[in-house]
Amino acid sequence: MVMHCMFLFIGLAVINSLLLSLLHRVGIDFPVQQLHPTDNIISLLIYFIFTAVIPAVFEELLVRGYILNLLLPNGKRFAVILSALIFMVMHTQVQSFIPVFGAGVLLACLYLYTGNIYVSMALHFVNNAYSFMIMYMQQTVNAVSSVGFAAFLISVIICCGIAAEIYMRKANINIISVLADKTEKNASLTQAMHSPVLVLAVLCCGLAIAAQLVTDLGLM
Repeated sequence: MVMHCMFLFIGLAVINSLLLSLLHRVGIDFPVQQLHPTDNIISLLIYFIFTAVIPAVFEELLVRGYILNLLLPNGKRFAVILSALIFMVMHTQVQSFIPVFGAGVLLACLYLYTGNIYVSMALHFVNNAYSFMIMYMQQTVNAVSSVGFAAFLISVIICCGIAAEIYMRKANINIISVLADKTEKNASLTQAMHSPVLVLAVLCCGLAIAAQLVTDLGLM
């Protein structure tokens, strides 16, 4: 399931790259996220922990463990979509909203399907570790080697993802099926906003996005 979801993440990243290319053609550019070069192994390990390990644990506990469960009484589809939107705006990088939103949906479905938050943590960690390795190679080795390494990782993920897709179809496994319950009630945004914690989270995320947009687009 983890490799199947990573395969879908790659597809969303490709779509996002195409969209950013179109925006570039009309003069809208966003800064590329970069890893600060370092030769210190301890510094690199600390950076890895803070970018791959800690987010995988604490973001899952917050978004899937708390917010998703808080929204579930309003219906699974509503809870998954709204929690994914909150997960998306938490990251503030507008240029990666599409893959992050898709990741939020898949992580929520995986959590609901398995009933085990450690599985969604594992997927979150694999995705963050993959992104970290790509950034590290791009910053520390020559262009040819970094492109080759990225192509190798992507090829491994695609092959494993296709194999996982075949296996899951034969085993009749579909994590998105958790959203297919037609008997659940329809929810509205006002119902979800009854939680003051959720309202505060949405307001903070909105302010963070506004600040990030001002910085990225050089409006000030």
